[in-house]
Amino acid sequence: MIFRTNAKRYREQNPEKAKAQVLAARAKNPEARYEANREWRKNNLERSRHNSLAGFHRRRSRYQGTWTGAEWTALKEFYGNRCLACGLTEDELRLIGRKLSADHVIPVAKGGPNVIGNIQPLCFGKGGCNNKKQAKTTDFRLLVEKRCAIEST
Repeated sequence: MIFRTNAKRYREQNPEKAKAQVLAARAKNPEARYEANREWRKNNLERSRHNSLAGFHRRRSRYQGTWTGAEWTALKEFYGNRCLACGLTEDELRLIGRKLSADHVIPVAKGGPNVIGNIQPLCFGKGGCNNKKQAKTTDFRLLVEKRCAIEST
């Protein structure tokens, strides 16, 4: 533990030297780095896929607008912190290993903008609604509006 603390402190105080050391070690034995990455991806398959897709969409949407965390929070609250497809709340989703994620109504892959007006909260995780929707254009916001209109009459 002390070694890690000292190593961290050294990297913070000497960022250029630390970076040079890492690059030299990688150049010396690239196969070890490849194997370590491969092993991590094998042991963390879901995170690996999520990281890969998140980076892809972030790069692609960089030029098509953006939205803030405050806007996302306000959008979730507007819909009662529920998944628009299955209707489960964030607390219920947490119990089954899912969470609310921002889903593009018109997918970025199909030219949809990355603006808050094109976002809907859907659950993400094993068996999640966002996982099932994939790159389809499905607007669950319309279903919620119809439900509210029926309930108010």
